[in-house]
Amino acid sequence: MIITFTDDAGVRWEAWEAHPTLLERRAERERRIAPRSVPDRRVRSIPGYQPGWLVFVSPAGRRRLRMIPDGWDTLDESGLRELLAKAARPSGELRW
Repeated sequence: MIITFTDDAGVRWEAWEAHPTLLERRAERERRIAPRSVPDRRVRSIPGYQPGWLVFVSPAGRRRLRMIPDGWDTLDESGLRELLAKAARPSGELRW
């Protein structure tokens, strides 16, 4: 579900939940021709972002809020602006 709202500066934001469980340590494609005989070690969980986060996207940028607040999708614009104010700008640690 995508929720759209406008911040105090008049910028339109979209917000939604992200629930990834795995993250590639390398962005490169697999170089092996034959299948692996053991599990792929490149895949790991995302520390600090389990079980998910709230994503905010606008022409002004992207942000994410760790731990999805209960009932966030029923908040009015004022409540969504408060969550946006708490959300961090991505540090490059995670890909969008």
